Amino acid sequence: MEVRLRKWAAEYHLLGDADSAPASSACSVILGVQEAVLALEMQPHGTLPGMVLRCQYTLRNQPVSIKLRKLRTAGFQVSNASRYSQLLRDARIHVAAWLHIPMHGDTEEVLGALAKGSSLASSSQTAELIDA
Repeated sequence: MEVRLRKWAAEYHLLGDADSAPASSACSVILGVQEAVLALEMQPHGTLPGMVLRCQYTLRNQPVSIKLRKLRTAGFQVSNASRYSQLLRDARIHVAAWLHIPMHGDTEEVLGALAKGSSLASSSQTAELIDA
């Protein structure tokens, strides 16, 4: 799933760029993620998790403080890193369900590291998040 989200972010690289089409003749993987995110954002209380997901993957190497500031600038209030992590988890679960991809047991630890701007802790964690 991590690979799909990164490819999606590379195509939809601007925070809030929900309605634009992929820059290239992108594959259905990217379009599937975009459909999932748009569907999430259409749900009651789904806009904020969708924006957190966009922020996470467009500002992937930035600390959470920068991500929170970017969200505030866009008009979205996320109070702290813990809330950010929960919204990110909710968004990833939605996207995984939409794409029929199971979430793995240690995903919680990896999500916490991602939200804090850390790299993944081990290659085994990375391997579990990459699509087969």
